[in-house]
Amino acid sequence: MQQACRALRRAAGLVVAGLAVAASAADDPPAAAPVPLDRLLKLPDASLAPAAGEERHGGHTRADWEGRFRSAAAELVAARKALADSRKKLEEIAPDKGWSMSAPGMPVSAQETPLDFKLRQEMRRQREEVERAERRLDELTVEANLAGVPEEWRGAMPSEGAPASGAAPRAPASD
Repeated sequence: MQQACRALRRAAGLVVAGLAVAASAADDPPAAAPVPLDRLLKLPDASLAPAAGEERHGGHTRADWEGRFRSAAAELVAARKALADSRKKLEEIAPDKGWSMSAPGMPVSAQETPLDFKLRQEMRRQREEVERAERRLDELTVEANLAGVPEEWRGAMPSEGAPASGAAPRAPASD
């Protein structure tokens, strides 16, 4: 009797395993159609290849690199301009930079409790944007250096004063 139960359990286990294999085979995607060997050994059409006179560095053409640098530079200039505008607004509100207020009993700190807290927070966010834009431009310059991109492909770098983050002016990248 025990042997019959064991045999029945084994048979049930095999049936369950067979059903699981069949279910997993049904989930597999259909096999791709076979490709003839002579088609694999041919080069792709010329229409798919880049133009013969089009030079590429790092997988991008001159127009691509110029566009990427122009975009990064424009982002940096816009961030610096927004920060400068906010600084001018703050100077108009409190030209002597001495107006601060805080809760009674709390120390007065010009950095933490300004008269126009919203403008200070906006300036902090804008400083972070300037730093992020500078990092993006630096990363793009490093990528271009590694790809061997010529200087004339990089376009004009922003020269609107020193970085607003308070850091020293950046030296031009050299190869």
